[in-house]
Amino acid sequence: MEYAIKWDEAGEKVYENGCDRGVLYPLNGSTNKYDAGVEWNGLREVNETPEGAEPSKFYADNIQYATLMSVEEYKASIGAYTYPDEFEACDGSAALATGVYIGQQERQKFGFCYRTKVGNDVTADLGYKLHLVYNCLASPSDRNHETVNDSPALDELSWDVTATPVNVTGHKPTASLVIDSRKISAENLAILERTLYGFVADAFDATKTYTAGDFVSKDGKTYKYLGAASFDPADWAEVVAPAFDSTATYAVGDYVTYSDKIYVCAVAVETPGEWDASDWTEVQAEAFSATQSYAVGDYCTYETKTYKCTTAIVIEGGWNPNEWEEVNAGPQLPLPDEVAALIVEG
Repeated sequence: MEYAIKWDEAGEKVYENGCDRGVLYPLNGSTNKYDAGVEWNGLREVNETPEGAEPSKFYADNIQYATLMSVEEYKASIGAYTYPDEFEACDGSAALATGVYIGQQERQKFGFCYRTKVGNDVTADLGYKLHLVYNCLASPSDRNHETVNDSPALDELSWDVTATPVNVTGHKPTASLVIDSRKISAENLAILERTLYGFVADAFDATKTYTAGDFVSKDGKTYKYLGAASFDPADWAEVVAPAFDSTATYAVGDYVTYSDKIYVCAVAVETPGEWDASDWTEVQAEAFSATQSYAVGDYCTYETKTYKCTTAIVIEGGWNPNEWEEVNAGPQLPLPDEVAALIVEG
């Protein structure tokens, strides 16, 4: 007889180790939003030491009546050999002058993220986990500086960190979030990491064909391609051209249809009479094109109708602003609900 449960099968000995790709996101006190992230080089370790979630037992009628759990709080310590300049304010420092810093100042809140690797008995690169932490405050810690000797060592910096939870739809607030790369699609993981770490888009190329979702840079800004621009009725006025009537009079700018063509009156027809071509100008209209510029007064055809341009449409070097949406390409720390939307919706 074999057991249904089997232990230590090949590929089932999973472990987690390492700590890299640290990013700091200072919290802007004016906007209450996180500033653009910056790389945290020299990050050695993040030790999470949550507190709380302890049971309190209550008794009545000579039995255990109820058990209540205390609130769980996020706490951690960060160890590093160095830190980004933006962390100075988070560590209670302020610049008195360029290169001159004072301590014991108000500590700025921040968020941060880092990555741990996941491996097993078959491969050390099975995947990884992204750890996001919000609303952090760093407490001061000891800093030891020793003379150089025959056993040199780097100064090790560390901070104790507490965090205030943020809201999560349908769940209790949390201060931390973990994303397992093994359990979400590569496409959505790439979208999330592009958000966390920022990205640099290639320059717009008028000779290239783009598909919806592509990114480009132009004039110092980053744009996302929405797809080929469609006809916007707000930029056009339909040309209504009834059949020419020899018993009617016409003012300059009136439209008529004659011999299956549309004409606009160029010379006022004040005396009814037969068709006189010298009084009229044929309307030249080609099919609407999203890659073409139009001046006010130009004509086009769209879905069997003829239109006159009322708002100039300028396409410079193949660039149509109606086809692109400006986006923030800098490193951003998404909140839990935003992470869920990125992973579910892409």
